[in-house]
Amino acid sequence: MHSCVLLITFLAATTLLARASDLTITKMLSIADTEDLTKSDSLIPKDAKLKMVTVVFRDAARTPLTERYTERGMTWSMCSSNRQAPKLQLQTPSGQAVPPKQPHSHKALAGGCQMGMITDVGYKQAEDLGTWLRSRYLTKLQDPATKDHELLQAHSTHHTRSLTSLQAVLQGMLQGGGAGGAAGAVPEGGVPVVVRPQDQELMYANAHACHALGVLMKKADLETRKVGDEGPDEMQRDTAQGVRIFMKLPAQDSSGWVSWKRLLDAIMCLEAHNQTLPRGLSNMLYRTIDKEATTRVSAVLGPHCKGSGPCQQLLQLSTGMWLGELSARLNASSACSSLPGDAGVPACADMKGPRVYLHSAHDSTLMPLMAVLGFPLREWPPFSSSLVVELWQLDKGVGPATHAVRVLYNMKPVDLASALEGSGVSAQPAFPAAGLFSLEQLHSLFLGKYLVQGEEQYKKLCSAQVPDKEEQYKKL
Repeated sequence: MHSCVLLITFLAATTLLARASDLTITKMLSIADTEDLTKSDSLIPKDAKLKMVTVVFRDAARTPLTERYTERGMTWSMCSSNRQAPKLQLQTPSGQAVPPKQPHSHKALAGGCQMGMITDVGYKQAEDLGTWLRSRYLTKLQDPATKDHELLQAHSTHHTRSLTSLQAVLQGMLQGGGAGGAAGAVPEGGVPVVVRPQDQELMYANAHACHALGVLMKKADLETRKVGDEGPDEMQRDTAQGVRIFMKLPAQDSSGWVSWKRLLDAIMCLEAHNQTLPRGLSNMLYRTIDKEATTRVSAVLGPHCKGSGPCQQLLQLSTGMWLGELSARLNASSACSSLPGDAGVPACADMKGPRVYLHSAHDSTLMPLMAVLGFPLREWPPFSSSLVVELWQLDKGVGPATHAVRVLYNMKPVDLASALEGSGVSAQPAFPAAGLFSLEQLHSLFLGKYLVQGEEQYKKLCSAQVPDKEEQYKKL
């Protein structure tokens, strides 16, 4: 019985370590070069040229999205209103002005913050991410004739926490100290930021706008609940009872179910701000909650696909439009040369435009993207988690054959070659030790089967009828 296994896990965990003050694991992310990244950097060919960077990051540390798993009346007083944040100029993809986002209007918490609000801790965390991005990329891509903000193109979902996180990242990138050239300047009218209406959003699984995606997600969710012989209601009741008993959750949590995602979110928020953690929380319990939340949500948002079928359809409909834009950028950037003495081809120095693309999104954005790359997440993305796609030119000439990509997840290189192990596909990376994979291979082995080429194809896929035979979804 699945619920019995969980209860035994909780019992074992609390007998090992029952005091939250003894926790040794953490979900807080360190914004700094990792040892793996430093090693990978040293193995990149010296004559290789960094050409373009795309960064996707989730919201920074914030207050919880629910009070259900925190003590009643807990004080949240770390939300300053006097931050020197860069002004954002919101606009549609076609350049039309979008009215400024209304001030945060979620439920007020004791102490002055509101639910789901980026705190001072979170703002500093996102600013540190911006400073890290500046030191790694802006300093390599800028030239004396170009202002820093002219190298950037910023995108965000139209959520307050995403926009605030983006402001902090931009502050770290644009105001994080001089690095040569015309650095540090912010446009007088604000930094342009592309936002989309909800029915056109590309940076998360938009089931509201895509009927077929909603059906696929619902079926995947139902499959995750079909574990053991007990019905989902009985299983949820038993699990909730175990959590409540062994973690001594607040008395207001009296319903018969537990949202693993919201419980984990609350614990992560408490930990980030040194607030009192639930009594009875141990290292093993923290890992168990993280695993349960990630397993259940990734099955719906970022499943591990071994072939075609409903799983591939789900990822295609949730990421395909965004991947199409990424693919187009990579191909366009590979159409010029950044290497000296590359005669007979367009020089990138003669081409103006963004070289760093920022996307302020959500944890639910990172999950399917990592699944597309063959690395479905096993742990929940910490606050300010990021996925970086670097484009490098390795040889003279233009086109995908002369270019390679390196992917980073939370400052660590992603070993794309290992994702192909056991798949029957053989691919030799351009420079395996450095984690560089050819642009041709990225398209043919990873992105190709998920790409959506434009609005018309997307609408057609979203309106397609999804088969009702449930056995087709058991491999989600």
